Amino acid sequence: LGRTGYTRILKTIRETALFLSDRISKMGPFELVSDGSQVPAFAFKLKNFPAEAAFALSERLREHGWQVPAYTMPPDAQTVSVLRIVVREGLSRDMADHFLADLHRALGSWEGKPSAHHGRRSTRFYH
Repeated sequence: LGRTGYTRILKTIRETALFLSDRISKMGPFELVSDGSQVPAFAFKLKNFPAEAAFALSERLREHGWQVPAYTMPPDAQTVSVLRIVVREGLSRDMADHFLADLHRALGSWEGKPSAHHGRRSTRFYH
């Protein structure tokens, strides 16, 4: 692919990360922690929800085939949980749109309740 090809790939995945973070930031309950402008990855959190809600949402998205891990922050901020998205080559704009639709559906089906598993962190990610 050469330098030009890899530059094009990295530019595309960065644009996709910025597209997703922008759309997510405009969805009501989310606040960006980072936006994907430096690397094609970003984190966001749920506003006005307990820390466990991020884990419940991660679980809902996994039911749709998306891996959006949730993490608690380090000591002195462990009451805050974030969700992380890493954009890789192959995540097209169409797939990003599908993800956003699934995220919207997961929020819509939530009806103010994070999950039947509220408080239980059954899905752990170590990467």
